[in-house]
Amino acid sequence: MRQPLLVVAAAVALSSCGAFVKGEPPVCPEVVILADAARLTQFAGAGRTPADIEVEAEIVGYKGECRRVKNGVELTLAVLMDARRGKADTDGVVDVSYFVAMPDHYPDPRAKAVFGSRIAFPGTAATVAFDDAPVTITLPLERGQTAAGKEIYLGFQLTEEQLRYNRDKRR
Repeated sequence: MRQPLLVVAAAVALSSCGAFVKGEPPVCPEVVILADAARLTQFAGAGRTPADIEVEAEIVGYKGECRRVKNGVELTLAVLMDARRGKADTDGVVDVSYFVAMPDHYPDPRAKAVFGSRIAFPGTAATVAFDDAPVTITLPLERGQTAAGKEIYLGFQLTEEQLRYNRDKRR
């Protein structure tokens, strides 16, 4: 399940980036997987016991590349996730959402995009490693500006309750 792409200020620090200036690779911002949003525990219904867990997922990395475009850097990014099927999962298919955000452009709503993904567990598999479909994102830059020193944030789009659960679990 894909949600419409938004133009988001973003890029990735990658060695495979295309050329920024002739002969020089572009400098891409660092991608930061936010600790509080790197994990998702999704419950089925109102229960909060281990038997009520539908899925536990973790963003374990990303892959992609960036290249210079007319007014910035274009990034193609694929999020890598590991997921564990919970006892409450009934059909082997779970929908999750993650975000890509550029804090330098907050509070502009274009600074964050939320993407939906469907994780399917084949057969009776309890775990799955999942690479989401790549998304293309553009980091606008002023003339002469580089992406060096910039960051983008990556994490699951959590409810307040899910965020609190993650923080409590880390303590």
